[in-house]
Amino acid sequence: MQLKNKFWFLMSFLVVLNFLGCGGGGGGGSDASNGPTGPSIGDVLNDPNTLLHNTTLADSGKVDVVGTSQGKINAITFNNISVGNRFGMVFSALTSDKGKYRIIGNGGGGTELASILQSPVVSDGQGRFSSQAEADQEMYQKRCESLRQKRGSLKPSVKADPTYNNSGEKIGDSVKFWAYSKSVAGNGQEYTQRTGILRRIGNYCKLFVDPDVYNGLSAVNGTYAITEAQLDDIQSKFDQYVYPLVSQGYGPPDDVDNDGKVTILFSPMYSKLGFAGLFDTVHIEGGQYSNHRDMIVVFTPYSQFSGSEWESVALQTTAHEFQHLANFSYRFLRGYDAEEVWLDEGLAVGAEARYRILTGDKASNDNRFGEFVNATRNTSLLGFSWQLACYGDGGMFTHYLFERGGADLIKQLVQSNLIGVNNINHVYSSFGGFYSIYRDWSMAVFTECHKPYVNRSNIDPIYKYSADLGLDLTARTNKIGLQDRFQTTLSETAMAFLIVQVPMNLIGSQMTMYYESPDTASMSCSIIKLN
Repeated sequence: MQLKNKFWFLMSFLVVLNFLGCGGGGGGGSDASNGPTGPSIGDVLNDPNTLLHNTTLADSGKVDVVGTSQGKINAITFNNISVGNRFGMVFSALTSDKGKYRIIGNGGGGTELASILQSPVVSDGQGRFSSQAEADQEMYQKRCESLRQKRGSLKPSVKADPTYNNSGEKIGDSVKFWAYSKSVAGNGQEYTQRTGILRRIGNYCKLFVDPDVYNGLSAVNGTYAITEAQLDDIQSKFDQYVYPLVSQGYGPPDDVDNDGKVTILFSPMYSKLGFAGLFDTVHIEGGQYSNHRDMIVVFTPYSQFSGSEWESVALQTTAHEFQHLANFSYRFLRGYDAEEVWLDEGLAVGAEARYRILTGDKASNDNRFGEFVNATRNTSLLGFSWQLACYGDGGMFTHYLFERGGADLIKQLVQSNLIGVNNINHVYSSFGGFYSIYRDWSMAVFTECHKPYVNRSNIDPIYKYSADLGLDLTARTNKIGLQDRFQTTLSETAMAFLIVQVPMNLIGSQMTMYYESPDTASMSCSIIKLN
């Protein structure tokens, strides 16, 4: 008889999990007297469906991987324990099949369900960049369509075409640019022509500023004008950090206009539009609205982003969009398919994190990471849905890949004819492939978010971040007794966190708890001894 037929619980728990908005204990919950108590530990241990596992974690920071459950009962015996011991448990749904997958468990002692609050809904916007997700979707679809049309055909670099050559441009030149404007043009116009004045020429970039007022916002006059000092600093940091990071660590862009530099246009239209920035494939491919440049566009200062904060975000945006440019360039020239969106956006957000670390900025300076850990149970890595949490999910995953395997493997991901999970499986085959890495990464997210509870000096490097991402779930992760019952649901490739504590009435030095995933998903469980 399957465990699900032996007992049920009401408790979207592991919401516990991250940030899922749970406190440790508290009111609410279900009256267990309305449902069956569940089998005894003895019944479970004698059930032929039970997978037995013994764990002895004597030192804080030590991790034990229980394995996966595919519709079977997993019984875990904790050995050599004492009152006051606590353990972190990380559940990972190792499936790409879209769905909600249950975990149910029991320590065999009592009928009370732990009190669990509902998981908050993940954000569906982009914070102060209200239309960024909409633009990202449009740009991604354009990348897919462009690469679909070129599939299987090797295209010579456009450098071979001398028609477009902007190497003679000088400071002060005025240039007309086509700029994507679909969401701001009331008549459905997809592109609007804007002016750009060339203000800086660096070793690897040209900085153009749009001087025309847009809906009352100016980038050259008044409160939100881009200053000369800001232009100097952006040029310097792009040349010193952004260009080497992306061109060497992800891949060089195709030099469409034969000037050896990336064009960056700053326009107030994008601030009003609600975009942080864009890379548009039309400027690489050619066509009616092509500027025939390897270029990106970036927002300008406005009421919610100004001064040093604007400059910091603008530079991070150049790293993000430059990754898209480099990724597309490599695949476009070779007739390869577009990278899957979860990995392409993850690589771009990861590039931002690496840029911040290079410049001494806080790696944690990204609210998308917080959105992700606030809702890991509901956020599927493979099921990218254009929400802030999805960007944070992918960005934290690819930064883990960078820390785990180094810059060379990240570059191999970008410069590959494979996509998605197959790409990860190929490049990281020596690490066990995607699902093995995902399981390890889930524990790394847990230890990052519970630093006060773990002895980081004892943790195997595969279960922690080197960079401090500044995330903390210690007050929110649900804490239950080792003998308690629990239940939750996870999306595909999602994770859940739980802290279990040895009860005060412990008899002897061991206890057994069990859990099951009654559905078809493989469900991994990893355990860490906490302080």
